[in-house]
Amino acid sequence: MPAPDADARLAILRVHLRRTPCHADVSLPQLAADATAGFTGAEVSACCQEAALAALREHLHQWADRDCAAESKPAAATTAAGVVAAPAAAETCDQRGFYGGDERGEGGGGDGGPGGGGPVVCMRHLLAAARQTSPLLADPSAAARYAEDFMSKRDN
Repeated sequence: MPAPDADARLAILRVHLRRTPCHADVSLPQLAADATAGFTGAEVSACCQEAALAALREHLHQWADRDCAAESKPAAATTAAGVVAAPAAAETCDQRGFYGGDERGEGGGGDGGPGGGGPVVCMRHLLAAARQTSPLLADPSAAARYAEDFMSKRDN
């Protein structure tokens, strides 16, 4: 049994990412054509799961970092004119659009995380997951064993 072609891998990616919030930079056709070439359906599925977990880990770290920063944030200073000056805020991932919100970090998924949004899978998550996956069928001897096992199980 040969590895799925690019069209089949694209369909597999769509199935496994259909309910996963993806950043606008995600190009499923590019992933199907290049990054997952030679992958089995299970390997494509594993890449999707790994990318989602990486986005979740990143989101949780951002959330924890924001909580720590909020606890140590200096109080707002009052100027001589009575105007409250808030401390300068650092740019966060949700302000850069990684959590599905707008440029201010608003309008995300509403799960209580940074900016009100949840984790969003970016192209970099998917590419990193694909690089970490070793395609079973890339090795010709492994592909032959895989085909033999498949045929023997089918015949039984």
